[in-house]
Amino acid sequence: MQSDVDERVRESRKDLEAEIRGVAREVSAIADRALARARAGQAGVTPAIEAALTRLDALEREVFDPYLDAKKEFEQLRLLTTIGFSPYVNSEQM
Repeated sequence: MQSDVDERVRESRKDLEAEIRGVAREVSAIADRALARARAGQAGVTPAIEAALTRLDALEREVFDPYLDAKKEFEQLRLLTTIGFSPYVNSEQM
């Protein structure tokens, strides 16, 4: 009787192992297909991303270049305002 139970356990184990191998093959196949789709999608997206980055760079220059120019001019003007400066409070100190 014990050998009959052992035989059933072995058969059940074989069936379970076979089912697990089958599921593992299916999962592997699904992962391979997903990877292939991702690679194909990535190849198509790269030019779009590059175009978007180029547009963003142009917009950044459009926004920040005038700001940097204005900041430079302001620094030059501020230098001029400090030349010959005396801290007079009223006309008696002149």
